[in-house]
Amino acid sequence: MGTKYLLDSNAVIELLSNSFPENISTRIQAVIDADDYFLSVITRVEVLGYDGGQEEMNQATEFIQDSIVIGL
Repeated sequence: MGTKYLLDSNAVIELLSNSFPENISTRIQAVIDADDYFLSVITRVEVLGYDGGQEEMNQATEFIQDSIVIGL
């Protein structure tokens, strides 16, 4: 088992809103594409509580549904 990452709420929100510089987005997307990440239940709540546009919220919901969320 390789390295796994716990993605932070801010990282997920910034990624979904395309706010990161390209090199950072590419690195995080590579982690996601390799399924080398988890989300905490707190990250789930914070991302779903983010006040984004409808498209962003749809992306966030889909992203979370495709993720492994760890409880407290």
